[in-house]
Amino acid sequence: MKILHLSGARSWGGNEQQLVDLIFELKNINIDSALFCFEGSELNTYAKAQNLTVCAVPKSKVFGSKFLKAFKSYIDKLQPDVIHLHTSNAVTAFVVADLKYKLNIPAVFSKKGLSNSASLLSALKYNYSGIKKILCVSKYVEEGFKAIIKPKNHHRLCVVHDGLNVSRSQQINKTDLRAEYNLAQNDIIVGCIANHNRAKDLITFVNVANQLVHDKGIKQLKFVIIGSEGKYTSVFKPLISEFKLENHVILTGFVEHAMSLVPQMDIYLVTSEREGGPSSALEAAFQKRPIISTAVGIMPELIENGQNGYLCEVKDVDCLSAKLEQLVNDSQLRSDFGEAVYDKLMRNFTGENLASETLKVYKEVIHD
Repeated sequence: MKILHLSGARSWGGNEQQLVDLIFELKNINIDSALFCFEGSELNTYAKAQNLTVCAVPKSKVFGSKFLKAFKSYIDKLQPDVIHLHTSNAVTAFVVADLKYKLNIPAVFSKKGLSNSASLLSALKYNYSGIKKILCVSKYVEEGFKAIIKPKNHHRLCVVHDGLNVSRSQQINKTDLRAEYNLAQNDIIVGCIANHNRAKDLITFVNVANQLVHDKGIKQLKFVIIGSEGKYTSVFKPLISEFKLENHVILTGFVEHAMSLVPQMDIYLVTSEREGGPSSALEAAFQKRPIISTAVGIMPELIENGQNGYLCEVKDVDCLSAKLEQLVNDSQLRSDFGEAVYDKLMRNFTGENLASETLKVYKEVIHD
């Protein structure tokens, strides 16, 4: 079986890491993959560095003639059994190419998150007959996406969880957070891996820090955000100085192999308002870190509230702060949650599971 993965990603995030991880996991079960993406993208750079089969074209509109001709040419060369779409603009490209060239190849689409709005064009393309299956990363996404997918097409929706690539988790970044940022040994590190975008809701993250440090007076807390800056940085970063948290909130910027820094965190905090995963929470679970999260993405399926972590509603600063205070004051509970969430991860959210469940979908659409 041969799969062509199509991504129009122009930046790097958890979804792109999951795409690459999927290709490696599929290879382990003898499924060949190739990637079609943009030149100069971080995805292309990473894929080439990992010696993946990749065809990259100059950045352009995906419905433009140059892009479509290059895409069709690569399909003719590769002769894939399935085209796997990984971004919204990849769906657009496939729909236009299929209408133009009659590709006659089944496509599947990985839906990783939910947007706040959807256009008529979005509804048309996601309901396109050539897209045989939509792999939703969580039940949360599956239910939310039913608002876009016509009832007669709901059978196309299925849940395939993200999976952790355990071998990648062993890659090392030797940065010592305590030494790098002059943290005391008794400081409690509350961390997250999150690029600075609106979906991550880092305003809530900083508000939680403010409530714990100033309102509750827990001065030994250090909040560490690992991730690339972006347009949203200017929205939440001023709050750090406004709340006088310069000695308590640390922005590291992009860090290579960030997962290897997670064991240095005492507690992992997710404050996102929208998510597919987040895949970083899987990494935290693998490192046996206790997790507090908003109830987004896969989190309600990974976290059993009060059993192996804590869940709160989106933007519920009081809940997040209260649960964080509980974990700060109970080291045994932190350890118990870490062990329990690791067990849940290894049962349900590994890369092997991701590949095997994805393969089932491929076989279904090929024989449909």
